[in-house]
Amino acid sequence: MPMSSVLLFALIAVALVAVALAFVLPALLKTRARGEAAARTSVNAAIYRQEVDELQQEVARGELEPGEAQSMQQEMHRRLVDDAREAGASPASTPRARKVALFVAVALPVVAVVLYFTVGKPDALTDDPPAPVGEAAKGDFIEQLQSHLSRQPRDGRGWVLLARAQADRNEFKAAADAYQKALTVSEKVAKDPAVLCEYADALGMTQGGSLAGRPAELIAKALSINPA
Repeated sequence: MPMSSVLLFALIAVALVAVALAFVLPALLKTRARGEAAARTSVNAAIYRQEVDELQQEVARGELEPGEAQSMQQEMHRRLVDDAREAGASPASTPRARKVALFVAVALPVVAVVLYFTVGKPDALTDDPPAPVGEAAKGDFIEQLQSHLSRQPRDGRGWVLLARAQADRNEFKAAADAYQKALTVSEKVAKDPAVLCEYADALGMTQGGSLAGRPAELIAKALSINPA
């Protein structure tokens, strides 16, 4: 792969990691902050209940007047409500949450790189691009036909198949030779108007698209066999 493609791949990878972090980190900070706020509220509520119990015990022992105890309980309740309201209103990230977020910001790219080099294919960045599947398969097909025709040189239809495959690859000179071989070895193929027209087309391409001469003769012969 060219260097520009490698650079493009690296930039895309960095952008994807940045996008992932942009989604993960804010949610992580908010989640941890809310969790710690909820924990603080729970602790405050437990302390409030304990203090209320202690006030009631002092009243029962005669150490505290009921009116004074009620006033103190109302003050503690007010502080509890204020703390809960403050904790629930957009809690800011705590130092601990920020440390966790920093760890994730560093660890996520590292893990991504390790996974890529472990289960990915880094060599693909520098390897030449593979030949298209269709071209590779067509090349194998041509080789198989050539191998078959070396053993069965009088297979007229085999030569036609080879000629068509070569024409599809724009190898018109080789295709014309294969068509000529097909007509030579098989009388039946030589009387096939479709094959004659294909042969004329391949020859015309070797002449720069002109059908003058031999291609015109082949077309005339095809029409004499099948005027339709």
